[in-house]
Amino acid sequence: MESEELRSRIELLTGEFAPASMFTELYGLAFPDRKLFGSVRAWLQRVQRNKGFESSDGKINRHVFENYLQQKNLIPVKLAAFQLGMEMDSFRAVIGALEYQGQAEAGFSSVSDQLVDESVVRRFTQFFKGTANAIFSDHTTLCIALHSSIKTELGIEVKTRFCETAQKLGEPDFAHDVDVITLKPIGLRFQVWLDFGKPKNLKPDVCSMICYSEHKALLSNFLLFENEPDLPPGI
Repeated sequence: MESEELRSRIELLTGEFAPASMFTELYGLAFPDRKLFGSVRAWLQRVQRNKGFESSDGKINRHVFENYLQQKNLIPVKLAAFQLGMEMDSFRAVIGALEYQGQAEAGFSSVSDQLVDESVVRRFTQFFKGTANAIFSDHTTLCIALHSSIKTELGIEVKTRFCETAQKLGEPDFAHDVDVITLKPIGLRFQVWLDFGKPKNLKPDVCSMICYSEHKALLSNFLLFENEPDLPPGI
């Protein structure tokens, strides 16, 4: 990414309002989703009447949207899939199969089929005999066992998502989050937390260590708590 392109990206991320394209990139949302946006507006009207959700030029309030998700315990399908080390279409296929089997609690949110309840992701291993009672030492071990159980019990071959930094280092880490700069997947071990001015109650934005190392001159100004990451050799 060129410096000018990175500056433009940072400008978007530091703003409270963002174009719809950013919501597609970060959260995997397809537009329009009138029911979802209607739910956000209704919630906002109840809790914070002085806040706007949409600007006059068609941008959407990212802070309001993330606050809505947090208060409602909802996660976009893209982020839920990444947290389980898989592609969105694999996650949707698995959820669909679980719904067909009668596990209604595993289904999509009634607000929108682009969202799932946070508890679904938290308890995902409990839906499968091969992982229901297992204890995992790390996220990668969990993903390996989960994907194997999905294939055995549902017959679905999971399309995996690995951490970009880990792959460069020859490590096996699966994805867990999305890099807000490059939009590539990041594992838990290789995240850099950034402060782009979001309210403190919201989860900080993250980029990968490889992204940070390549653009340190600019991104170091946005480190959360000014904590310089301990970059591993090789990136």
